[in-house]
Amino acid sequence: MGTSLFGLCSILKSTPIFCNFFLNKQKKRSYRRERDNSRHRQREIKEERQKQRNGDKRSGSGSVRDREIDKDRNGEYNKDDNKDKKERERDREREREREKEKEREREREREREKEKERERDKDKDKEKDKDKDKDDERDKERDKMRVRSRTRSHSETSDKGRPKRRPLSRSESRSRSYYSRSRSRQRRERNGTRDRRDRSKDRNYRRRDNDKNGTLLFFLNLLIFFFGTKKKKWLVGKLFILSLAMSLVNGTWYLVDWDDNEKERRELGVLVGKHNVVCVCIAWMFCVVLRTFAIRSRFCWICVAYRNEKCFHCGDTGHWYFLLLFVRISYIQCFYIYLLVKVFYLKKKPNKLGPAIVLILMAEIAVFIVLKLDIWQSTALSYLFFLYVQVHLVLENIMFFVDHVVWDIVVAAMPIIQQCEEAIVHAVEHKTLFYCLVMLYLLINKKDKRFLIQQHNFSMLNK
Repeated sequence: MGTSLFGLCSILKSTPIFCNFFLNKQKKRSYRRERDNSRHRQREIKEERQKQRNGDKRSGSGSVRDREIDKDRNGEYNKDDNKDKKERERDREREREREKEKEREREREREREKEKERERDKDKDKEKDKDKDKDDERDKERDKMRVRSRTRSHSETSDKGRPKRRPLSRSESRSRSYYSRSRSRQRRERNGTRDRRDRSKDRNYRRRDNDKNGTLLFFLNLLIFFFGTKKKKWLVGKLFILSLAMSLVNGTWYLVDWDDNEKERRELGVLVGKHNVVCVCIAWMFCVVLRTFAIRSRFCWICVAYRNEKCFHCGDTGHWYFLLLFVRISYIQCFYIYLLVKVFYLKKKPNKLGPAIVLILMAEIAVFIVLKLDIWQSTALSYLFFLYVQVHLVLENIMFFVDHVVWDIVVAAMPIIQQCEEAIVHAVEHKTLFYCLVMLYLLINKKDKRFLIQQHNFSMLNK
């Protein structure tokens, strides 16, 4: 029986169905064992961790604290810990020393770079000093040549190659003074040169012409102011060209026959010409543009933006200074001329006295705004003084208010005008003048304001 049963079992095991059955059973048993073993291990690990955590709080048999106390008693734990602490401290000290050495090296490199920069600056200063010395030597040589050409003796100019004459006595010089004068006149007429007295006469005559040109330019600005709002726009253009030409002529008179230094003469002439051109351009543009468009519309007359939006959107210093320059030159000057002509020539009551006073106050307020914003304090103070001088001239000495008086003040205030020109260039770079001229062109062609806003996006200025 036993053998038969064993044989049956072996036969059944050899069949694939029973083979799979037994294999699955073995797998399940091995899986359960592994699972039980893993759970048991996890429990043991958890128990050990709990014992380690609770070992510091309570003293029990087999706790971690007891082991540490045993180690302390034997002297093993303290030795190992002390060794580790000492090694750590040594490593930290070494790292600190390395960092200090690195910082020292960096400081040395910085000092070396600073020394190199100082040497470069010294070399540049030496080169600049050499260039200045060369320029000074050239200027001295030029001055010497000019002095030699002006103060040549009679023997050097006319009697070349002849021996020098002996100096005449007083009696001989008195007797020959008349003949010598006539001879010198003849010689001057031949050579095309003139005496200093003749030059002074011509200079005074030219200065008178300069005053005449200034008054002509003054009245041309006046005509531009009166004809700026009327229908005959071509007349405004012709007057504008004429006034530009007169301003250029007014500047060139300073270039002709001046006894002082040539460099100063040229600078002053160019400065006066530029200032006259700038005054004419600004007065013309403002009289035409502002009176026809900006005052009647919703646009701001400075930013070309809507009045309900932000004014002074760019927040630039040149913008404020540009406002000062425009208010001073165009509005106040034109209203002064208007008042003078209205009261003293036409003998009528001035209707626009109120706006003139308001504009003067606006200019002063703008000056004080610039002062409060700490933008170009010196120029703002000088402009305030310049405004006061002009108002004083108009209100107290109206009959003696001539254009050349104002230009004398302008020439005396050369640094102010130079800064004004810089401000104008700055404003041109920001395209404020460009947009004003575009508006003027569209106004002359009688375009609608809505069309102007749609075609030319002035909202781009607000960005």
